[in-house]
Amino acid sequence: MKSKIDKGGLPCWSPDASQIAFKDNKYYLCIHNLKTGETTRLFNSEGMLLLPGCWSSDGKYVLITIMDRQSRKSTLWKISSDGKERKQITGHHENIYRYLALSPDGTLLVYAALEGKYLGFYIMLSEGGVSLPFAISTDGHNEAPVWSPDGKKIAYSSSRDWNVDVFTMDVDIESFRTKLEIHNR
Repeated sequence: MKSKIDKGGLPCWSPDASQIAFKDNKYYLCIHNLKTGETTRLFNSEGMLLLPGCWSSDGKYVLITIMDRQSRKSTLWKISSDGKERKQITGHHENIYRYLALSPDGTLLVYAALEGKYLGFYIMLSEGGVSLPFAISTDGHNEAPVWSPDGKKIAYSSSRDWNVDVFTMDVDIESFRTKLEIHNR
């Protein structure tokens, strides 16, 4: 069965697969309910690009990047799935692009940010604070990080050496969480 959401982009599934968050052609954050077929516009910010990234593991929030169209500087936000709560996630790199990935336990957030000419990955506590470099490349973009279900690896694409390849990296969630908690004291 094929389904279509008109004028939408950057889709991300809710954890229970009942909804899809996406941006519409007016850069609203929208939620499409697959059971009812209803689409709800939740949020927009005039003059900004809203780029959905991922859902919280409990399905209560969508994490998005809001990018200023002129400066290209970005902020991270948590928007409740009913649109009533909006909370900025502070302390991150301001050159965030759009690739957001929460760890399976919901405690860590990996995102891509422009570092020099290329996108690299940073990691932070999901509620905000200091970010640490995670996978920075000097010869290509790192994009689209995806956590393994057990949280021990991240797969991503990279355009190093003029190829686009998929790489995997081991991740020690406990070690990163400890380092980030120390840096955020």
